[in-house]
Amino acid sequence: MNDKAELEARRSLKKRKIIDSCRKAFSEGGIEATSISKLCKAAKVNPKVMYDYFPSKEEIVLACTSRSFEMISDIIVRDIKNNDGDIIENIDKLIDDCYSVREGIRFLYQVVVSPNYREKIQKLVMPLHQIYDDCKETLSEKFGVSIEEIEPIFHLIVSSIDYYCLLEDKASIEYAKKELYPEIRRLVEKTTQAKAE
Repeated sequence: MNDKAELEARRSLKKRKIIDSCRKAFSEGGIEATSISKLCKAAKVNPKVMYDYFPSKEEIVLACTSRSFEMISDIIVRDIKNNDGDIIENIDKLIDDCYSVREGIRFLYQVVVSPNYREKIQKLVMPLHQIYDDCKETLSEKFGVSIEEIEPIFHLIVSSIDYYCLLEDKASIEYAKKELYPEIRRLVEKTTQAKAE
């Protein structure tokens, strides 16, 4: 690797670490209440370094938003869309993996409800919506049922995960599993029977 490429790789890694530290700081302190100085402290950089990477707090918020959507999208694609394993195990893995990035989910909720950022993030949300649609289509094909049958199940899973990550309420996710898993098993059995015929 030449010096320029090595410098770019180090700079990219440093930027990602700053983004992850800032996202956590925003998640804990709130977007509006978290100052640049608090972000610098969280990221362990001085203001000059912070402004070298991000010219404004808004740029930091947008970078954190983009990174959070990217992390969640990667998890969904890996655990649901591109996984042919047992669907219940895949959903359990999705729940655990989303919980492991819960500060990103909490941060996203702050951004979505913020009057200062709600409109600015609309383009960043679109790829996640597309991944949701792709996952519903994948599940629809996997089960041999219409997207309309999959949609309520998928949305209940997503909203249950969001609630679990926001409030860290284990009972809510266990309740959702108790309600959803029998319906998912019914779809699996229906698909298995249809393939056998």
